[in-house]
Amino acid sequence: MRVQQALQSNDETLASELQHFADYLRQVDQGVIPTITLPENMPSNLIPIPHNMLLPGDNLLNLIRSIYFDIASGALDADYFVDKSILTP
Repeated sequence: MRVQQALQSNDETLASELQHFADYLRQVDQGVIPTITLPENMPSNLIPIPHNMLLPGDNLLNLIRSIYFDIASGALDADYFVDKSILTP
């Protein structure tokens, strides 16, 4: 749906990025993405995340700042959080 919205607004770059992300999620769901082998050939259920999908920093505050960068201006508006969600297992 967001890909279609981006295409309708003539934002082909955003549409391409969203389509790439959607394709990656579909591959994860279908088990196409190979899991990472840990040291000593220990199997795991971890999968690699492409570098272009990683956020800078290494702590929770950086994650929140990246997703909710303008929270002060929209914190009281419920719709603000509709398009900004953090998915975790």
